[in-house]
Amino acid sequence: ISVRVNFSHLQTLAQTVSLTTSPICTQHAFLAQLGIAERAQALIRSVSKNPHYSASQQRKKVQKITRQYHRLTTNETPESMGALFKVLCIYSQTLPPPLGFSP
Repeated sequence: ISVRVNFSHLQTLAQTVSLTTSPICTQHAFLAQLGIAERAQALIRSVSKNPHYSASQQRKKVQKITRQYHRLTTNETPESMGALFKVLCIYSQTLPPPLGFSP
């Protein structure tokens, strides 16, 4: 679900009830922290080595993975998904930050 959120206000509210918040970051930065580039490369290697796909099928699958990766991570313009979508993590002070969020 995509929705417009005032992340700064949400961050402030969470902190007033003693919750920890991550810095607000872009989808591009968040997915990069999770290793999306490495995952895309692993998928491409897997497709390229799959003997069940013809060269044409391999090429199409590699192009699709590459398109999907760029669609999610591109931050070249403010309207690009990687720049437009933001991420905020709210978690208990007693827990370490979840994967993808630096302390």
